[in-house]
Formats: sequence, structure tokens, C-alpha cells
Amino acid sequence: MLTATIDVAGLHPARHAFSLLGRIESRKLLWAGQFVCAVQTSVGKLQVRGNRDVLLDVEDGSWLALRLQRDEQGVRVSVFERASPLVQAAWLPSVPCVQLADLQRLRLLLGRLSPAAQALFMSVMASGRTQLRFFRRTAALDHHARPGGLFEQSVHAAELAYTAQHPSEAERDAATLAALLFDLGKLVDPQVGHDLLRAGPELEPHVMTCLRVLPACDLMERHDAVLASTVRGLLVPGSDEVDHSLYQRVRHAVERSWLASSFVQLDTK
Repeated sequence: MLTATIDVAGLHPARHAFSLLGRIESRKLLWAGQFVCAVQTSVGKLQVRGNRDVLLDVEDGSWLALRLQRDEQGVRVSVFERASPLVQAAWLPSVPCVQLADLQRLRLLLGRLSPAAQALFMSVMASGRTQLRFFRRTAALDHHARPGGLFEQSVHAAELAYTAQHPSEAERDAATLAALLFDLGKLVDPQVGHDLLRAGPELEPHVMTCLRVLPACDLMERHDAVLASTVRGLLVPGSDEVDHSLYQRVRHAVERSWLASSFVQLDTK
């Protein structure tokens, strides 16, 4: 059941196109060939508008993959496709992704997280440029050493973190996000290095990851302060907010995901 109340439009910068999956509600026709309607998503509800011809023959209750853009007057619909509600996670990529199996795994995983956790990820990925780099970046020279390797490895790490033993759903969601975003800083690092040399109890996220994640954590403070604080503690090196037991679960998930495409055995104790 979709009941979240997060400001979905506020997760995306003005004048930036973004995509999401949602259910059409309360569609109304206006003058001059315009319409307005609500779109209910797994993260929250937003009001959208557009030319009447864009959503011609679309009824309330329809599930659509929507291409949207924020402007001074709100959110406008530009393109849509009919979609299946089997995976109800709101986030959809706004740029092409050829790794369809990994993308499907990610959306399935996101759909199991809380609305706030999904929204934090959406905020981090609000830029199409960020998404494109994530989908194309090589992970490292010693594992997932191919274009798109970082995306594949990050999704696997998140799955491992999700299925680990956690005392609460809140810690599970925070660990999943931290594992997924652990090395997002590589997107702005021109060097591709050897990750297995980083492995061990002192492993830290990529030094640039915090710069990619902190704005999203700050944005989510008003919706879920505990989640924002926990993710910040896990991904900011030296943070006073870090839960060391939780961090070790994230570290183990990341290191195990490295081994999925490596012939080197790590000591993950």
C-alpha cells in the first residue's frame, strides 16, 4: 500500500528531467488543453501537469513510467509509458542503462526499503550525469574490471548487506544504502586502482563518497533524521556518528562483493 508523504519533487533540482514509476490519481482536464493529476509513488505523492494529449486515454489507477521536469510552476509530464506495478519502487533511471538485470535487482531491492531510504537514494541519483557515470564506471583493476563493473558490484554489496543479520529494519536499510553507495566517490576519481589492497578492518569508503552523499542526507533530515544520521556516520570517514558494529556488517558486504569477480581470497574476519 502506497502511503508515503515525502516531497518527491523536492528530491530533484529545478529544470532537471527525472523519471519515476507511479499510479495516476485524480486526473482533471483544464482549460487550453491542459491537465493536472496526482502521482502516487512508493516514496510520496506529487502533483503534475501537462498537455492533455500527453496522457490521452490514461485512467485513474493506471501505473505509468513518467518522464518529468521541474520548473517554476511545478512538475510537468513530457513522456510516459504504461508500466507493470509488480516492482513498485518509484526510482527509475533517467538515462539509458544496458545492465538490465542489475537494474532490475536494484529496483527490487529499493522496493523493500523504507520510503525515506528510497528517497535518499533518489536524491543522490537525481543527476542524469551521476547515473550515467554509475552505470559505466569500472569498479577497480582487481575486481569487476570492466565498464559497468562498479554498478554491478555495488548492487551485489547492497544485496549482501540487506540479507545480513540486523537488529532492526532501520539498521538494515541504512546498511543497504551504505553498501550501495560505499564507493560512489569513484565517479569523480579519474584513477582506477586496486581495491583489494584496501580490504581489512580499516577499510573506509572512497574519500569522495561523502561529498556525493552528504547533501542527500541533509535533505532527508526532516523526513528520517535517524536514517540520515546513520548513513552519514557510515559513509563519512572518522564520523562521530558511526555505529562500529553496523559498519563492520557494511564492510563485510562490500568485501564479499569484491570477491564475486576476483580470484584473490580476502580475510574478511
